[in-house]
Amino acid sequence: MTSAVGPRVLFIIKNVLIGSDPLGIMHLSSYVKAESGVTDLCVVTDDYLARIAEFRPDLIAFSLMSVDYPAIREAARAIKARYPKIPVIAGGPHVTYQPECVTDLGIEAVCKGEGDYPFIEVLQRLKNGKDFSGIPNLDTPTQKNPLGRLVESLDELPFVDRLPFYCLIRPDRISEDMVRLLKEAGCGSICMSIETGNEKLRRDVMLRPVTNEKMIRSFELFRKHGIRTYTNTILGVPCADEGADHWQHDLDSLDINLKCKPDYFSFTICTPYIGTDIHKYCVKHDLLEKNAGLENAAPDMFDYSVINQFTPELKRRQKNLSTLGPLVVKFPFLRGLVVNYLVKLPPNPLFELTSFIVLNYQIRKYVIPLKYSLRDTLTFVRSLARTKLASLRSHGARSATVQYKGWRHD
Repeated sequence: MTSAVGPRVLFIIKNVLIGSDPLGIMHLSSYVKAESGVTDLCVVTDDYLARIAEFRPDLIAFSLMSVDYPAIREAARAIKARYPKIPVIAGGPHVTYQPECVTDLGIEAVCKGEGDYPFIEVLQRLKNGKDFSGIPNLDTPTQKNPLGRLVESLDELPFVDRLPFYCLIRPDRISEDMVRLLKEAGCGSICMSIETGNEKLRRDVMLRPVTNEKMIRSFELFRKHGIRTYTNTILGVPCADEGADHWQHDLDSLDINLKCKPDYFSFTICTPYIGTDIHKYCVKHDLLEKNAGLENAAPDMFDYSVINQFTPELKRRQKNLSTLGPLVVKFPFLRGLVVNYLVKLPPNPLFELTSFIVLNYQIRKYVIPLKYSLRDTLTFVRSLARTKLASLRSHGARSATVQYKGWRHD
């Protein structure tokens, strides 16, 4: 270790979005600081090699979803080529489901599942100058280790390395007493996913047995107690039922948002990542495009659907609704205009800009009301632009060709 006091750990992620705080990293950062260490956070759209030279970390830790994999792989390889002696590890959903990627990434280890106990052990190994072999949950290029024990009591977890109080929660766990206690504890906002507005899809495909009535009531309770709500809704959820009205399913998802009245609302396109139940469902019913790309460079959650039962026209509508949906939830009187006319137009930068403005206004005003200086705002916009350009380069070829049951529409 280069530090005489405590470990210096640099966390790297693909990007930081307002309202999408890296809670896992913030927990891990707390462990480092408990050891008198120092942490920093970097995104791959920045000059991470220069940040490493400046920060001089003892450990570099990536966190990634499947959609982040191409960018993280490029960064990991570049880092190991420039700084081969700095140990690098990775965690997150992608490596949990595909831990064999440790070899492709060219790093020391990946963490499957919960990272709390394994990360504490990694810090101790760093302190004692030992390697990461034999640590439960951690796979290395030469060793696969079993899963270790879970964190049974959440009271064991440290407070995340920042405020305000914001949490993730499931609607089927909500009661008025719970909401009241959250408010008394200082909770200002929560994230509670709707998933889909169709109860059958939510129950049978998404495996979330929550009725629409319960969903709406849960949002009402948070609104009653003055806690802001942030929700995610997935469009293009596959359904193997013969004669299913897929577009009506998406409209159901839009309309339940209007009934739940969340303070922040986002719509994404269903992407059945490998290892998930919905991927197994798609494989079972042969619903995936042949060139879905899920094995390597996973498609973006805002890209065209990879489900082969949707027509090119429906895929365009889904993509437009993912960007214009927030506008409708914010201004319900626009529903008719958007659903009957705008979603039928070709996707375009104006729709994306509109979505960006609405979403970031909502998150900054209601969910995580932080004050940003002009410099902070310009830095964020620059980072977003870089990320968007990289995404367009990565997915441009795919976005230009929408496939459906073996034929294509250019």
